[in-house]
Amino acid sequence: MKQAKLQRRQIHVETRGDAIVICPEGICDIECTEALDGFMHHIEGKAQQNIILDASRLNYIETPGFRWIIGQFRKLQELGGSLIVTGLKGSAERAFKLLQLDKFIPAATSVDAALARIRRNGGDRAN
Repeated sequence: MKQAKLQRRQIHVETRGDAIVICPEGICDIECTEALDGFMHHIEGKAQQNIILDASRLNYIETPGFRWIIGQFRKLQELGGSLIVTGLKGSAERAFKLLQLDKFIPAATSVDAALARIRRNGGDRAN
């Protein structure tokens, strides 16, 4: 498992099956999204286009975090890949639903459930 250290946070990254699992810690704010953008830029053009954002270690998602999720979902969808959000809880889950992101961005209860969804859909497009 790779880790990218932020000032007071970490982002854990690992490949599991047909997906890359990204698990940031703490608050998903502008600093976090910049680090996530850097990671996504690093994997652009690689075969792996299924991303699972494991939000289980996030305390809170600020507006830049939700913007990042929407942008990555659209970008990966255009590339024939997918973004699935897992582990939402508390205020992050409430905001995700209030913004009606659950209407078009797939969410799963766990990383294993997201992986099963990707496998069910042939390793691509989790929608």
